[in-house]
Amino acid sequence: MERIPIPIEHKQYLQAALKKKGYTNIPTNTILKKTLPGLGATYGEINAKRHSIIIEPNVPVIIGKTKDKPELLGVYEDVTEKRIKTYLQNKDIKYKKILTTPESYKKVKKVAVSILKDEALFYSTYFCLFDECEKLIQDIDYRDSITQPINDFFLFENKAFVSATPLDMMHPEFERQNFQIVEIEPTYDYKKDLELIITDTYEVAVYKKLEELKDSKHICIFLNKTDSIDKLINTLHIEDQSKIFCSKKSVQKLKKKEYKIASDSIELPLAKYNFFTCRFFSAVDIELRYKPDVILLTNLKDANHTRIDPFTEAIQIYGRFRDKHFRGEIPFNSLTHITNINPHYKVKTREDIDRITEINKGYYDQLKQDLEKATDDITKEAIQKNINVTPYSELLDENGMLNYFSLDNLYNEERVKNYYSNPDLLIQAYRDTGHFNVTEIVNSSPFTFDTDFFRNKNNPVKEMRKFIVESLEELAKQKEINSDFDIETQRAIIKRVEISGTERGDFMVECYDYLGKEAIERTGYSNPSELKKDLVIAKSEEKVKDLFYDIQDEIRKVYNIGTTPTKNEAKELIADIYKDNGIELKITQETIRIFCLVSEDNNKKPAIFRIRGFKSEFGEESV
Repeated sequence: MERIPIPIEHKQYLQAALKKKGYTNIPTNTILKKTLPGLGATYGEINAKRHSIIIEPNVPVIIGKTKDKPELLGVYEDVTEKRIKTYLQNKDIKYKKILTTPESYKKVKKVAVSILKDEALFYSTYFCLFDECEKLIQDIDYRDSITQPINDFFLFENKAFVSATPLDMMHPEFERQNFQIVEIEPTYDYKKDLELIITDTYEVAVYKKLEELKDSKHICIFLNKTDSIDKLINTLHIEDQSKIFCSKKSVQKLKKKEYKIASDSIELPLAKYNFFTCRFFSAVDIELRYKPDVILLTNLKDANHTRIDPFTEAIQIYGRFRDKHFRGEIPFNSLTHITNINPHYKVKTREDIDRITEINKGYYDQLKQDLEKATDDITKEAIQKNINVTPYSELLDENGMLNYFSLDNLYNEERVKNYYSNPDLLIQAYRDTGHFNVTEIVNSSPFTFDTDFFRNKNNPVKEMRKFIVESLEELAKQKEINSDFDIETQRAIIKRVEISGTERGDFMVECYDYLGKEAIERTGYSNPSELKKDLVIAKSEEKVKDLFYDIQDEIRKVYNIGTTPTKNEAKELIADIYKDNGIELKITQETIRIFCLVSEDNNKKPAIFRIRGFKSEFGEESV
């Protein structure tokens, strides 16, 4: 395809840049590569003097762009054909502007054709703009309906694909209809600073980053798995400071877990911690009067689909934040991506995929031939079931034709997977985008505390306690081996895990610190009440050591050398001092000997001590 570069200046909108090149609007048969999000491509089409159908990947962007604008119509699942018809027949609206999801496009076409009474006229009347066109490739593996309008798209006389981050597409219609690539080229430095943290201690890195940002008023976290979001919120106990933005289906799922902070649309004001799934990675405008800190999270141990493509999703994510209130300034304080790596990924080349596809097609074609030859219903049914589950059938559209976007999806998945097989490849990918000034931090740890163990409610509580103690033992060993080993962050995470409804990890951390593993195991992991008693005693004994001279000073205020208190008086004095200092230890008449050198006279009634001197904390005599 022919490539047409168009320069754009700082703070200049797309429409102005196009006009300089001689285009009144987005030209037809174009793949418009905006390069930067937020240049106003959709805005320009909404204001173009022509009828438009704009296909958006998700509902939130449609709601956001059509809110309080009666001259626009947003069409998605809940919008009826009657409402579409009323809008299209409204003569007060000169240029019809319909924003629709791919799935609801059929409704728009049906109503529009019924009004025009001519399908060909429909294709010549409307300009069709497919926004965020890379989503056709990225989402089709779990949302095959996203490409439903694609065959119709190529029937429009005037049409365009648009995105800041389009991917290469192999559909033959692009060549057949002489599509061109119009690429916007900023004349200024638009790179954003990015801290890329590649680690095998994902939760530790996340915890440290959030601790680093503890004074931030608003943190926006992009993580494409609601279960992972749920785990993070529960581990950090931040539900009362959080909001989750996700699909309607995920909202219902979270409500079953008693979440009241989930929504399928952007709701302001933001909370301290704001979580976004991929539904909000692109197209949605987040206009704030304050600058948040932005974190991208990828945890391959949880799910491969948490991978973030540096060339598309990472750019789209930072592009959600508009500079409307910042006069051209970067509208966020910081941008960070925390991820782990899977060096065991087996990455397929394009040639591998083509060969596999060819083999699968051969198997599919053979089954189709067998189906044609079959003469009885049972055989036909069995063969058809086999056809339906063949890998090649997954690449076909609703008409049984090869869906080229499904094949593009396979290429794309392997491309992104490759980045996450090696730290150097991911770092280089980010640099190659041209969008980021990358500061990379690559670290590894010989041991990582596994919080997933505590999410399995089938694990007995005593095993959870044991798991914590064994983890603390291992952390201590690693600290002995390497004095620079970060033990405190992992201990902080351990303290936050939930053992039961009334017990968190901090209890066992205290037990370990004061009692040690051997003493804990003597008492037993099944005896928390006894462990608490042991802990109280151990903490009190430690407090006696810490306050030894303070306690002794209190005794000196009452007893001088040569003083002869009764044994009961001495016991009561120590009891009062211990109580005042929160020391919960059993006290006898002999306890005073910890602090004082005494002699005793049991012949006296009552028996007495004679204060002969005061000890050091090491048991030696002192003045």
